Amino acid sequence: MTYKCVNDTYEMAGLGPEDIDVRELHDASAENELMHYVELGFCDKGEEVRLLEDRITEFGGKLPINASGGLLSKGHPVIASGVVQIAELVWQLRGQAGE
Repeated sequence: MTYKCVNDTYEMAGLGPEDIDVRELHDASAENELMHYVELGFCDKGEEVRLLEDRITEFGGKLPINASGGLLSKGHPVIASGVVQIAELVWQLRGQAGE
């Protein structure tokens, strides 16, 4: 389902995964985040771990994901998870997230 929604959205916007500058993914579990890499078109199936091993998804990498540290770094505040991610994206887009 995610894959179809993502592809439809990319098509409607005239964009692709390479055009996304800020990536804040739901990472309540490690495998969940890895599945999103494929579903969002950041890599092909089977390449997820390589992105980590090659440090591509780290802050400062070619494809930084969860620059905030992700939900797990915050103890995954279940009720506040969505709000925390939205706030991080707003700070990133406004240039207020700091170094």
